[in-house]
Amino acid sequence: MKKYISCFLSFFSLVSANPISEKINSFGSDFYQESLSNENICFSPYSMFSSLSTAYLGSKEDTKKELAKALYIDQNFFEAFSLFSKNLHSDQLNSANAIWLEKQVSLCDDYQASIKDLDIQVFSNNPLSASTINAWVAEKTKNKIQNLLAPSDIEKSTQVILTNALHFESVWIKPFRKELTCPGEFYINDQESTITQMMGQKSHFPYYENDLYQLLLLPIQSSSSSYTCFFLLPKTSFNNFESTFNLSTLLDQIHLASLTLVNVHLPKFTVEQTLQAKGILQNLGIKKAFSSEANFSGLIKKENLFIDKVIHKVFFSIEEKGVTASAATAITMNKFAALVRPEEPIFFTANHPFMFGIVDLNSDLVLFLGKLTRP
Repeated sequence: MKKYISCFLSFFSLVSANPISEKINSFGSDFYQESLSNENICFSPYSMFSSLSTAYLGSKEDTKKELAKALYIDQNFFEAFSLFSKNLHSDQLNSANAIWLEKQVSLCDDYQASIKDLDIQVFSNNPLSASTINAWVAEKTKNKIQNLLAPSDIEKSTQVILTNALHFESVWIKPFRKELTCPGEFYINDQESTITQMMGQKSHFPYYENDLYQLLLLPIQSSSSSYTCFFLLPKTSFNNFESTFNLSTLLDQIHLASLTLVNVHLPKFTVEQTLQAKGILQNLGIKKAFSSEANFSGLIKKENLFIDKVIHKVFFSIEEKGVTASAATAITMNKFAALVRPEEPIFFTANHPFMFGIVDLNSDLVLFLGKLTRP
């Protein structure tokens, strides 16, 4: 225990902000704020950002400006992002990108040179191709993400499909004992509650608290990285709290967490969700890319492209032994036509709506972000 405490606290004293993580996290915060109407939500800022930045590389003029503003990036970003993505891989985390080209389409020479590390695949623009792309996604996510694309998502005018698949799986450093899991009440709001399976244990965990919320970190076993799962439990109205939430503040407070004796009660849960992200991204200022005014002339030769759909699917599961999380993004592109520690344990009872996610502490990157309001 002493060795674990020493290693965890010494890490926090050395960490510094990663500029690429800051951009991805800023995009993630903006996307979350545009998704507040969803009851439960979970998404991967990194997965969506990865696919959108690949589209950005082939954009020009106002289309490029809108994407750059929403993603917090510039033309010189991609080379550093590619290196960052390579370094992100570990035994627990795997990410893969591919660009799918209709068989008669050719990439622009400059664009092809800039994406030399991406997997380039060929498809026929008919509904049967959806199964080929879905098989690629399923294989990359260990079958957690199935049927990302419906056959109707590939139309006769579909020329390019950009995909990212992300899979994370590991166990807690301190697993929960299954025999301690029991039914408990979860209060969805002031008028409604439900019974769900609650895990429990009492141990030392990184913990932070202020007047607004409790923040609990459950560290994850890893040989090469420092992952943690965070749980943010508001003390007052969840709706009021999340309306002012941003990832930059969260990460600052993660670094203020100190090892504290905590009596944890946490629901087992699985969130599976498919987001049609077009409307949210338009609200973030990406408008021309989805219209006949789109300019992706730096991506493929001859044809004029616009983004037709941005489909994001996620699987996130918390149980006694650990966490499993997968996400996939597909972009279809068509042509025109600190608290003092008490001596007694702190109680962290997640029996009402809370936020959760996975952070790579080596880079300060939020890989997954979500909220649970109804188990």
